[in-house]
Amino acid sequence: MIQEERFELITAILSNKNSVTIRELVEACTVTAETIRSDLKSLEKAGILTRSHGGATKQSFHSETPYYLREISNIAQKKAIAREAVNYIFQNDKIILDSSSTSYFVAQILPNIPLTVLTNSLRIQEELVSKDHIEVLSSGGILLRSSLCLIGKPAISMLRGYHVNKAFISSTAIHHEGGVSEPSELAIAVKRTMIEIADEVFLLMDSSKFGVRDFIQVAPVDAFNHILTDSLITNEIIEKFKGYKDRIQVCKI
Repeated sequence: MIQEERFELITAILSNKNSVTIRELVEACTVTAETIRSDLKSLEKAGILTRSHGGATKQSFHSETPYYLREISNIAQKKAIAREAVNYIFQNDKIILDSSSTSYFVAQILPNIPLTVLTNSLRIQEELVSKDHIEVLSSGGILLRSSLCLIGKPAISMLRGYHVNKAFISSTAIHHEGGVSEPSELAIAVKRTMIEIADEVFLLMDSSKFGVRDFIQVAPVDAFNHILTDSLITNEIIEKFKGYKDRIQVCKI
């Protein structure tokens, strides 16, 4: 197993539990304890984990908010954005829905028409099972339990084999200078790949996320063709995005 794959596996393991031992990682990665110690040192420098005696613990600052908490926060705003997003989806489109709670609300109200939906979200796959006219493609990958999504090199490789009309992406923060960002790098590579393979990219961001900068940039603001937010956003915030005002669409709650 090469170093990149070990890093992905170690971070995935720590996303699902608070700590891990060197012995567990030796067995999981089939390498020596010395190699694992070196990997943990590198990941600690990157801010992914904290080394402890005999293993490592999760770096809580960069942990993702559990899915069930994201799904119940700012529901009215997210559903308003989802309703508007669906207006851009047409019969025979090929689209991507990321693993965000807003994309899940999009999936809930998607009409049962001929579509192809590519997603790394287990929740979205489950939601679309009953809509028999929609073809659902899973990215595959490593399960990130906190977000009920699939990440890692297998997911990225699969996504790069496709091309879609539209991608619907969300994140935790958007800043006029810092771009779109997140606290954890676990799912960022997958989101970046989704952006790369789409003709049009829709950013679904409720107003609470504007003017905020998080730890790692997903993409600059100009990577998104459309930015959908809710009507609680202030004119003051919109003015800070003056170079992108024509891309911002305010959705009435």
